[in-house]
Amino acid sequence: MSAYKLTLDQARAALAKLMEKYTVIAPVMNDNRLDYAEVTDARDVILDDRLPYKSPKETVFPRVENVIRFLEGRVEEAQDIKPILLIGAKPCDIAALNDLDGIFTSDKGKFKDSFYINRRNCLTVVGAGCTSKKTACFCDERGIDMTFSPECDGFLNFVDGDILYEPLTAKGDGLFTGSEAEPPKRDTKPEETLKIEAKEADVFATMPWESYVEGCIGCGTCTYLCPTCHCFNLRDAEDKGIVTRTRVWDSCMYPKFTLHASGHNPRTEKYQRFRQRVLHKYLYIPENYGFTACSGCGRCIRSCPGGLNIRDTVSDIMERLEEAKE
Repeated sequence: MSAYKLTLDQARAALAKLMEKYTVIAPVMNDNRLDYAEVTDARDVILDDRLPYKSPKETVFPRVENVIRFLEGRVEEAQDIKPILLIGAKPCDIAALNDLDGIFTSDKGKFKDSFYINRRNCLTVVGAGCTSKKTACFCDERGIDMTFSPECDGFLNFVDGDILYEPLTAKGDGLFTGSEAEPPKRDTKPEETLKIEAKEADVFATMPWESYVEGCIGCGTCTYLCPTCHCFNLRDAEDKGIVTRTRVWDSCMYPKFTLHASGHNPRTEKYQRFRQRVLHKYLYIPENYGFTACSGCGRCIRSCPGGLNIRDTVSDIMERLEEAKE
């Protein structure tokens, strides 16, 4: 497929037409903060080097989502899905979406989530590269190229004040057009260096988990901002004789997340909950799915009021494991 060079004004004009067909999600200013949000005016879209505050995972995994209605004598799906065009997704967020694909749709998983699959099939993703690392970002240590991702439907690069669009799939072809141009030359993809290569017994009770989590206040901000966290709860509510089942986000960092109906709670201490979060991403998911569920976006680090740092935690674990081999 050819690449196309166009101005920002041309891109916004094309986007205005696409808004007739899609619900467009893109980086916009929201309460003085850059965020992925639904676009109502193409002129509001901001395509630059900044990383939005939140990830775009709500496009496929909404914070609150009606999934099933229980009617008299029958049950029906309650999803209301429209085609979504996600514009300006950074490579770390594209990698995270692919992680969610592996978790919710992979043959390696125990179940396939039809509600997630329905939304994913209606999503078109156009990425945009970063030109510099942000505070707390460590995507390079996770093996992610911040300038490009081939794992989307099209990609935007910024060249001398103009935009270069590369369609990568049939879904991405024809979204933006301009004068034909050569795709930019790519650097070698960085090597993945931040990972835990160990058995659970090697790290579960041997690492200083209490020290890692000293500042935690159990707010769950890290899990809500994380592009790969996917814990959820199901709630039923009745209104005028119709019961609707709703899926809502939950967090493994909440004290009552693992509270059993019997009253027993296997993770009463915050270090136990943080240990679960780290090992889930860096040990259990790699064992079950073959990839690590962390894209190195740094959102959990930048926004943690207690100063927790998953990158430093994993790095310290790696160092301790190496020392134990000597």
